[in-house]
Amino acid sequence: MKFLSKTMVWVLPVLAFAPLFAFSAGLVPCDGPDCNIGSFVSAISNGIDWVIKIAGSIAALAFAWAGVKYLTAGGDPSKIKQSHQIFWSVIVGFVIIMAAWLIVKFILVQMGVGKEFIRLG
Repeated sequence: MKFLSKTMVWVLPVLAFAPLFAFSAGLVPCDGPDCNIGSFVSAISNGIDWVIKIAGSIAALAFAWAGVKYLTAGGDPSKIKQSHQIFWSVIVGFVIIMAAWLIVKFILVQMGVGKEFIRLG
């Protein structure tokens, strides 16, 4: 039984993140001599979007973990406080990540990078 729980700790996250790694194959939009500065900017934008997807998945898992800790606290004030700290840490961290994404996209738009290289979503 202990082996099964240890295995699940590693198998479940791999299965949860497998689609994200499969979609990461298109980060670089060019092949060999076809690359130019637009392709470079597009690759950076694609990479940032991919990191945002990973961060969103991690935030969702951490938020769920905090919820489980809160539900299993059994009225213990220290465990409830710990779960509240996890909730707030996840929220603050995700807001910082989204603000960084917004700043990068804003800078790219202000630099005049074409909309074909920036996906705002």
